Amino acid sequence: MGGGPLSRFGVVSDEIDADPEVACRVARELGMEAVDLNSVWGKPVTALDRAEVQTLAAVLRGHGLRPHMVAGLPFKFLPVAGLTPRALLGSEAFAADLRVLERSLEIGQALGAACARVHAFAWPPQPPGAPTRRRGGGDIPAEVLPTIVAGLRAACDLAARYGLKLGLENVRASYANCGRNLAAVCAAVGSPLLRVVWDPANAFVSGEDSAYPDGYAAARPYIDHVHAKDARLADPAEPGGATVWECVGRGAVDWAGQLAALRADGYPGLLCVETHWSPPGATGEQATRATFESLRALRDAEAGP
Repeated sequence: MGGGPLSRFGVVSDEIDADPEVACRVARELGMEAVDLNSVWGKPVTALDRAEVQTLAAVLRGHGLRPHMVAGLPFKFLPVAGLTPRALLGSEAFAADLRVLERSLEIGQALGAACARVHAFAWPPQPPGAPTRRRGGGDIPAEVLPTIVAGLRAACDLAARYGLKLGLENVRASYANCGRNLAAVCAAVGSPLLRVVWDPANAFVSGEDSAYPDGYAAARPYIDHVHAKDARLADPAEPGGATVWECVGRGAVDWAGQLAALRADGYPGLLCVETHWSPPGATGEQATRATFESLRALRDAEAGP
């Protein structure tokens, strides 16, 4: 498949269903060409054994889908504050996460994926798991950046051995939580193998009020992949408070503007639905179908007659 800007779609498979057979069937019904693999059969994709990877490959082939990203969690929960680059690279915690990344790369290579996901380490004092409150933005502390760079350069060296790129996704638990910080990390690492998975809703819940246009403008030179979901404040009177996921187009992200900018910039990659929104009584499949319908409607309205 292919085509012009904003004509290519994918989905994070487990947002539809834990069973890849179900997820892939629905993805093809929706006209998608690719999936990102986060968890499969209820386990992290990096925990799949060889036989399971072969079964997954057969399911993907059977539905005419390709895997785009092996979306493991390397470095997402690994704190680096107070560590020198040498201390990080010599730590068992880093070695353990590097093994997880290597498994992502092995699976990605076996399946023919384009990239494996990484994160820019944990920004304290975040607890394990995704927090619900906005961080309020902020720059990466200057003393931490060299340690982040050392870790991600080692990850790029590993990725080069497998012929894959790394997709650095912005998440609020990470130092690369918004467009500005994504750009700072990628510029400092300076490797063509480190590319950005841009998620404007994640940037919003991280405290970036202007995920589009400002966050996008900063991250744009590094973007290879886009995740599509939406979010809003649980209480509009509390700007730094809790957030909730929302259907694309109903939240705080200016998706109409973001889609127009992607088209104008000739973005050739996938718009990958990462639903997250879970309305009462709806299944993952139903929420994903509604999210995708809304995303396509916004895309079509932006394109005009």
